[in-house]
Amino acid sequence: MRLKAVKKAAVILAAVMLAGCANVPQNVKDRNEELESLREVQSSQADDTSGGEAADSGGKKVQQSDFGDLDYIRAHLKEDASKKYGKLTVKRASAGDAKSMPTYKVEVGGNPSSDIKQLGKAFFGEGYESKGKCEFETFDAHDVPQAPEKSKDPHFELLPEEYQYYFNCEYPYTIYSLMIDPGKKGEPMPDTFRSVGAQGNGLICGRQTTWKDEREFHEKYLTAHNRDANYKNSVKAYYPMLDELADDSYKMTDGSDWSVKDAVKFAEDFANKAFSLNDPVKYNHKVYRVDVLEWDKDAYSYNFWLAFCDEQGNMYDTDSDRAQHVEEQHVYKGERFFITPQYSMECVAKEEVFDMRRELSYKQTDKVADNEKLLTLGGALKRLQGELAKHMNIDFDSAMLCYCVTCDKYPAKEYGHLVQFNEQICTKTCELTARPYWCFKAGNNGNICWNRGAYYYVDAVTGEVHITMSANGA
Repeated sequence: MRLKAVKKAAVILAAVMLAGCANVPQNVKDRNEELESLREVQSSQADDTSGGEAADSGGKKVQQSDFGDLDYIRAHLKEDASKKYGKLTVKRASAGDAKSMPTYKVEVGGNPSSDIKQLGKAFFGEGYESKGKCEFETFDAHDVPQAPEKSKDPHFELLPEEYQYYFNCEYPYTIYSLMIDPGKKGEPMPDTFRSVGAQGNGLICGRQTTWKDEREFHEKYLTAHNRDANYKNSVKAYYPMLDELADDSYKMTDGSDWSVKDAVKFAEDFANKAFSLNDPVKYNHKVYRVDVLEWDKDAYSYNFWLAFCDEQGNMYDTDSDRAQHVEEQHVYKGERFFITPQYSMECVAKEEVFDMRRELSYKQTDKVADNEKLLTLGGALKRLQGELAKHMNIDFDSAMLCYCVTCDKYPAKEYGHLVQFNEQICTKTCELTARPYWCFKAGNNGNICWNRGAYYYVDAVTGEVHITMSANGA
């Protein structure tokens, strides 16, 4: 994303988002036929939500014996993963370290006392203010200019008055920005430009590298093809769930050798130092997967996929596309759908953040259910077997028991008309819930990148199967 010298608010937001945020691998391979088959699969609703026998609904019936406490689930992980369920297999599985996984209501939001100067210190070190001209900006939600073109939308006036502001406002969350050597508007960006930013919804994004380093990297490695194509063609190796983490080492684009193990430690330490500043509660930020990208002979980079864990040790799913891109059919029907933040870091040189982004942060509020017994991995695969076996043969690369945040109902249906999905309405006004799910990630016909065309979830409480599909294909 290029920094644009337009309206002041747009300049600030672009600085916050930075030039290299589009680092998510998409369109890994065309799987339109498979996705079309998936669209025929309907989610199966369970009758019992207390950990008993789930409804059949055309799928494989889950028995009482398929539920257990977390110790029981972990004790049977290896055995469950070793079996074949019709045409389904799974290579590796994880159920975390927590002692319990209650269902909670959650709120989206960052730390209200978040300090952009402290964030600058986390990114650029002590004394950064003396190393270049610093500009600090804070935009309160009510100070951001309205978007006139949106107010002309024919559906706008149909929205209830309390939602009109959120629909019409570009950035309803407070924005904090720090720019070092930003230069003058209308002039080329200085080589020494760096920036970091945050928003009131918990977003933080930034980079330690200078504009000169970023530009030279793009000129050297990304001029022939677009970013996504380069990512797809460049993934050399990956380390899912870190079960294969060893002392493998790769030479970075700056010529330095850096082991995967040391790189993961750097990424986690940096995330816990920087992202904790805008967390409303204490989280432990962990790397759960590493992609190794080969740009040239002996020139590699790491892309880290991170998640945050609550104080009990439960991990939140952060690997899906955003809800407005993948689940419009659920959004507009007023049905439950997933809200999942992108959370990644990229390093092309040793111990230097080339790009980092976390889109949302959550705070658990009211406990909804204790969930003393949850669906085992084997029980979840039985449910998927009944839903998917007639459609396809899938070798799941991993399965993880974790929290997924869902929006229980978007107001579009309630007000009887379709409006463009607005994330700010959703995260500010809708009821959001953190629920335990088995999350299955599929390999892509031998391609070591993840299959980003479809995501497979099984509610660990009810046995409900939920499948989402990317609007961008696989």
